[in-house]
Amino acid sequence: MAVVLLLWGFLAPALTVRRLLIFHETMSILSGIIKLLEVREYMLFLIVGSFTLLFPTLKIGLLTYLAVYPSRATRHTGLLNWLSRLNKFSMLDVFVIALLIVIAKLDPLVKIEAHAGVVLFAASVMLVQFVTILQLRIGQIQITVDRR
Repeated sequence: MAVVLLLWGFLAPALTVRRLLIFHETMSILSGIIKLLEVREYMLFLIVGSFTLLFPTLKIGLLTYLAVYPSRATRHTGLLNWLSRLNKFSMLDVFVIALLIVIAKLDPLVKIEAHAGVVLFAASVMLVQFVTILQLRIGQIQITVDRR
């Protein structure tokens, strides 16, 4: 479910930017990141791309691995610790998008409208965060049981 929401959130219209009430452009999260690369904003592309594309995809991949190979949690202690560290940054990707919207709204000639892509992306991030917390608790319980 989180994968579907994430992909849909990447590709669905996320923002419409209107300038001077004449020009407007609707973009998805993915097209917005590509646009940063096109306009040679390499540092912003790396930051936004990392937190928006890489982190959620990596977390979903790790959670999928733990679900597909549910061997004893003691074998995955390092992976669970790494997942716990990644989870601390889980809402940072949503924050980055919100920050970009706020920065753009500082210009009085620019109006930004959020669309379903932002909501779908945020829903995916929150779902992954919830599943991560569950997986970490299950792993801690299994480690405690295995140590007895």
